[in-house]
Amino acid sequence: MDIEVELKDRMGSDLSVVNAARVSFGKTHETLTEGDSGTLYESGIQFTSKVTKGEQIKDYDTVKIQISTSYVSDSLLGYEYEYSYTFSFYMSEISSLPLKFEMRLTSEAKSPGAQLYSIDLKYSANAK
Repeated sequence: MDIEVELKDRMGSDLSVVNAARVSFGKTHETLTEGDSGTLYESGIQFTSKVTKGEQIKDYDTVKIQISTSYVSDSLLGYEYEYSYTFSFYMSEISSLPLKFEMRLTSEAKSPGAQLYSIDLKYSANAK
């Protein structure tokens, strides 16, 4: 079985994500800076971003770009729903791709007197 993969388009760099959050404040940058943060609204969903000191990966210093969103529903007849997504990218000057990627998804739903489901999913990958 052969699988063929072709890049059709790209959404921009990691810096473009942070700059998109800065547009409303009129403060875009050419480089990522530790301490950068912002808020981006896409399709009615609020995403927050922040840049912090990362960790050493393969002897390279990194910055950690964290993008997150969450939602808690109003209670309707005792039913409640909530979720939270967090994506972390560990970036270095040696590559335009992250040296490490982490994702966490938590979600749960409750009915009156019972929990319908609860999810806590974590995923992490390192570049080779």
